[in-house]
Amino acid sequence: MDQKSIAKSNVQNEVPAPVTPIVLLEQAIAKGVDLDQLQKLMDLQDRWEQKQAKKAFLDALALFQTRCPVIPKKKIAKIASARGSYSYRFADLGTIRGAIQEALQMCGLSYRWEFKEANGKLKVVCLVSHRDGHTETTEMEAGVDATGGKNDIQQKGSTHTYLQRYTLIGALGLATADEDNDGETTKPGASDNQSKELTEEEMLAQWKELVKGATSRFQLTQLYLKNLKAVDADERVKAIFKARQEELPEGKTKAPVMP
Repeated sequence: MDQKSIAKSNVQNEVPAPVTPIVLLEQAIAKGVDLDQLQKLMDLQDRWEQKQAKKAFLDALALFQTRCPVIPKKKIAKIASARGSYSYRFADLGTIRGAIQEALQMCGLSYRWEFKEANGKLKVVCLVSHRDGHTETTEMEAGVDATGGKNDIQQKGSTHTYLQRYTLIGALGLATADEDNDGETTKPGASDNQSKELTEEEMLAQWKELVKGATSRFQLTQLYLKNLKAVDADERVKAIFKARQEELPEGKTKAPVMP
C-alpha cells in the first residue's frame, strides 16, 4: 500500500470530535461574531453543562445503590400494653451514615442538611450533591417534639434527627434489612419464645390497634407513659396518639398525652 493510500485510510478511520457548545463558541470567537450571538452560545454551554452534570449525578446514584450495603437495624424499640408487649428494630441515623460513607465517596456523592423553622414546625432539607455540580433535594417537616420533659433544645434536636434520617433514606433510596426487623409480640400468658417478625407497616398497624383499645384519655396517657421512649422516637407513632387523643372526650381532669 502506497503512502497516499495509507494517509487516506488514516483519515477515514479518524473519529470526528463531538461538536459541543464550547467548540461552537470557540469557532464563533475565531470568526468574530457579535456579542449577542456569543451570549446565546454561552447560555447554550451553561444548559449543556447542567444537563451533563445531572446525567453524571443519576449515573453515580445508580452506581451507589448497587454498592451500598443493606442498612442493618440495630436499635430496638420496645412497646408494652395491657394486652401484651412487642419490639421492633430500626436503623438509627448513626448506623445509616456509617454504612453509606464508603460507597458515597467511591461514587463522588455527598450530602448535607439545611434546617428551617416556621409556624411552629421544623423543616429539614437533605441535599445530595455530585462532584460535577448537580444537587437534588428531599424535604420533610414536623412539629416540635415536646414530649418526655425535654427542654427547647432537646425538642428541636429530637425532631431534627428524625427528619434527617427519613430525608436521607428518601434522597438516596436506601434499603434497610427486613431480616433484621425481628419485632417480637408476646401475648399475656405466652412464653418469650413465641414471637413474630414485624415489618414497619405491621408495627404501625399494631400501634393503631393498641391505641384504639384506649377508651379514655387517662388510659391513653397510661399507654403513652409505658412506651415513652418508643413513642418519642417515631413521629408516625406520635401522630397515631395525637389522632386518638382528638377522638376521645376530655375527662374531668385533663391529661394531655401529646403536645
